[in-house]
Formats: sequence, structure tokens, C-alpha cells
Amino acid sequence: MKTLQLVFRAGGAKAMLHIAHPREGLTAATVKAVGDKLAADGVFENKQGVYSRYETAQIVERTVTPLV
Repeated sequence: MKTLQLVFRAGGAKAMLHIAHPREGLTAATVKAVGDKLAADGVFENKQGVYSRYETAQIVERTVTPLV
């Protein structure tokens, strides 16, 4: 299973947005544009303020092998 993780900052606080099953072929530029838009729109906030800065993103792949 693949997950796209976007990291945002609000002051010293960090938040991660996890999106399961991201589309194949995503580029860094595409993900950055979306991250910047979410940050600019102030979609997420905590007690320290709005997560107004997109920082980075990564795709995480996870394999689960059941034991029978």
C-alpha cells in the first residue's frame, strides 16, 4: 500500500496529512502546488495558529505479509 504524506508547519508545530492510494506518476512540482495551496488557504490549524507553510512530501510504501 502506498501513502502520500504532506508535511506542514505552524510556528514550531508540525502536522502530517496522509493520503492513501495516491495517483501513480505524481511529480514533486504537482504535490508542491497542492501543498502550497492548502497552506495558503489555511485549511489546517492548531492552538499555535494556521499551518501556513507547506514543507515537504514523500510517498511511503508498506508491505504487509500475513502469518498463517
